Amino acid sequence: MGDEVGGFGYPLLSADQIRDEPCRWETLKQEVLGRGAIVTFVNDHVRTPDGRVMERQYGLHPGAVAIVAWNE
Repeated sequence: MGDEVGGFGYPLLSADQIRDEPCRWETLKQEVLGRGAIVTFVNDHVRTPDGRVMERQYGLHPGAVAIVAWNE
């Protein structure tokens, strides 16, 4: 397996190899899944840089940030 993350074939990177790069994916469709007293849940259909279309779901909340990576 070598230096891979969790056996998925992704290379293990050091801290100096990781960086954020700003990008913008075209939103093709946006649906509000639900509204609560504080959080609004949204589903976007977006076009990735390689041309694929995927969905991303997230919650809009004033003053809160979270990222959850999910690999089915």
